[in-house]
Amino acid sequence: MSRPRLRSDLVMVEQSYRGERSYIVKDPATHKYFRFRPLEMMVMEQFDGEQTPAEVAAVLAAQGPPFSVAAIESFARKLAHMDLLARSTAERSVLQMERLRAERQRRIRRTHYQGSLLRMRWSVGDPDRLFDRWTPRLRFFFSRPFLALSVALFVVYCVIAVAKWSDLSRGMAALYTPSTYTIGTVVLFWSALMVVVCVHELGHGFTCKYFGGQVHELGAMLIYFQPAFYCNVNDAWTFPDLRARLWVTAAGSWIQLVLAALAAIVWWLAQPGTLISQLALFLVVIGGVTTVVANANPLIPLDGYYALSDYLGIPNLRARALGYMAWLVKRHVLRLTVPPPPADAHERCVFATYGTLALLYSTGLLLFLVAAIFGWVGRTWGTVGTLAFAVALWTMLRGRLRAAARAVMASLREHRTEWRSPRRRRWLAGGALAALLLGVVVPWPITVGGAFTAAAPLELDLKAPEGAVVVQARAAEGTRVAAGAPVLVFRDPDLERRAIGVRRLADSLAALEGAARAVGRTDEARRLEAERAEQEARAASLEVRRQALTLRSPVTAVVLTPRLQELVGRRFPSGAVAVRLGTPDSVELRVVLERAGATLVRPGQPVAVIAYADVSHTLQGRVASVATAAAGQAGDGQLEARVLVPRTAGAWRAGATGEAKITLRRSNLIGALVWAVRKRVRSDLLL
Repeated sequence: MSRPRLRSDLVMVEQSYRGERSYIVKDPATHKYFRFRPLEMMVMEQFDGEQTPAEVAAVLAAQGPPFSVAAIESFARKLAHMDLLARSTAERSVLQMERLRAERQRRIRRTHYQGSLLRMRWSVGDPDRLFDRWTPRLRFFFSRPFLALSVALFVVYCVIAVAKWSDLSRGMAALYTPSTYTIGTVVLFWSALMVVVCVHELGHGFTCKYFGGQVHELGAMLIYFQPAFYCNVNDAWTFPDLRARLWVTAAGSWIQLVLAALAAIVWWLAQPGTLISQLALFLVVIGGVTTVVANANPLIPLDGYYALSDYLGIPNLRARALGYMAWLVKRHVLRLTVPPPPADAHERCVFATYGTLALLYSTGLLLFLVAAIFGWVGRTWGTVGTLAFAVALWTMLRGRLRAAARAVMASLREHRTEWRSPRRRRWLAGGALAALLLGVVVPWPITVGGAFTAAAPLELDLKAPEGAVVVQARAAEGTRVAAGAPVLVFRDPDLERRAIGVRRLADSLAALEGAARAVGRTDEARRLEAERAEQEARAASLEVRRQALTLRSPVTAVVLTPRLQELVGRRFPSGAVAVRLGTPDSVELRVVLERAGATLVRPGQPVAVIAYADVSHTLQGRVASVATAAAGQAGDGQLEARVLVPRTAGAWRAGATGEAKITLRRSNLIGALVWAVRKRVRSDLLL
């Protein structure tokens, strides 16, 4: 490169952090950002297109720091590779062709999303002009009065949460209980979620625009398979003031908490059970403190990560840290000769710490999600679904797996002689023997699992005695009712009108009977007496039927029917089941066993169960019985194990669902591995 020259459209911003100066260079064409140290910027300032590398080295030597011509040429090539140097017309044409070819190859390889498996993105366009148009109209949100108002709203939010904690906790428990969901609940929940997330991302975008940045990307994403929006505010890296960058990061959570505080006020004022109350509760939960705390996790690329990156002054922290970890593996495990990534001692320490934590967290979360989805797909769609999911997973991970395989093969080729040496073979044999010994010695249980549904061991149905309308619910789901206690009150207007008419007729006959006796008409009085007695008997019968309109529990029991209050106003035909009651002291978990090993389940075997409504607690118990005919389909291999657990508050109630794992016997690691493969192979293939 004879006379290097920097591009004239580059944006350079000086920043100072902890007494150290640095420069951020923005490429407006690709929206990429680069950080350079003062010494590097001193060299870049000499690239004016009029000096050769030798002349640049001479000028710098006269100013103080000595540079060799080779170092200047190497740095110029690095800048050219970053596309920060001006190019000739022919070079620009070739570069454009290379970019188009790379873009075409990228679209061929991956047409469905951008980013990685754990962070898939779909851009919907460039919103910069929209932000330019609306930011002047939203100046109030960046004023001191709004900050004071926000703090006051946060205080109100906390006061309402403390004062109404019992109601709020019940609402949150219902929200995290999928068995209580209806189609309307799901639609309302997702609507609230989209509103909160959209407001959150717009908060980032408008704050970046307020401080003078540009926002060129807005879209939707799946982060760890959870839907979300995103707003690209990387231009905040060009802000000289650290506080401005931190405000851009915090703006999303700040405006989200403001929205949650306003929703808390609405929820407190609204009538419980109404649409407004339920929507406000969703906004309180989704936009509340718990979500903000989760969003502050620095190990995933959310607000907490960007705040940490800004605070440390290290752009692209996650990518560089993971790249440094990959270099450590290649250099010290595979022993490949690869150049180290550019980083000083402080950055290397940060990369090693953050990279280790982020790698462990992301890998563990990915394995958990894959295992959960794999199990659900296998139970729902069987072998076909499992194979389809495996193919989809391979499609998403094949690039990383191929890169890892190439690195391993390169290591084997480079150290082939050493791998074949007697010393290395002894080490490998010793390692294999140690692994085999661990597989034999380390205990491991042989288990079989399945999904369960909780039910009452003994259920009792209360039926509507008449074709009547529910006017009052005296109990709720999960409440304990004593023997003889009212549960539902019905009303039958026709029955009431007939009872009133019969009573009035009996009273009229009694009056006529008295008049007949007064004038001595004995025969007529006797006839009227007989008619009166008949009508009083009818009135008594109707009164008994009216009293029966109040359904009472015949024994001490627990109400199993969900949302009993919603039955008010509903008409039931005569004999229809209105309320279901169950035993008050225990529930029965009915575990459906579909895979190999189901026939090995016996009463008394230990079982561990976890309810979807309370995944933080695991309950230990034992199999009470095995229903061999529970599946109802001959030859499908389904069995049903039943586990009795004490009824407690929270997740363990009739209708609850979850997962159960039954321990068949104790074995070792090798036995568990063989069993894991065996139970996924069809039994008839082994005959």
